[in-house]
Amino acid sequence: GRQRGQHRAEVSLQHRPGHRDADLPLRPVPKSSAKPTCGRVEALSGIDRVHILGPQDPVDRHGVLNFQLEGTPAEHVARILDESRNIMVRAGVHCAHSWYHAGDRGTSVRASFYLYNTLDEARLLGRSVGELARFFG
Repeated sequence: GRQRGQHRAEVSLQHRPGHRDADLPLRPVPKSSAKPTCGRVEALSGIDRVHILGPQDPVDRHGVLNFQLEGTPAEHVARILDESRNIMVRAGVHCAHSWYHAGDRGTSVRASFYLYNTLDEARLLGRSVGELARFFG
């Protein structure tokens, strides 16, 4: 079954109040749009027990950051971030079942973002995951 808040996370990132894709100008996205990704990678990479999955270079992430908090189910991390900080993330194997299962990797938390996400939001994610790592440590 779907975790409470999971559907809301998927919808809220695509339909944030006041922003519609149709309202965005059609022009190349500047490299600076990767900055929120950089903030998230940097904010999470220094936290004990947090494992970032996938490329370490923010440009190669294409707006997606998957991570695991060692010893804590991804579903718990996602629910706590949603309910305590209103940070919308998803938990699971994210359409990559064979990759996760072949490596016995368990599940991960996925933060997805777009043009309207800010560095402050990236920092909030980092601080919140750091607090969870200390709490569950």
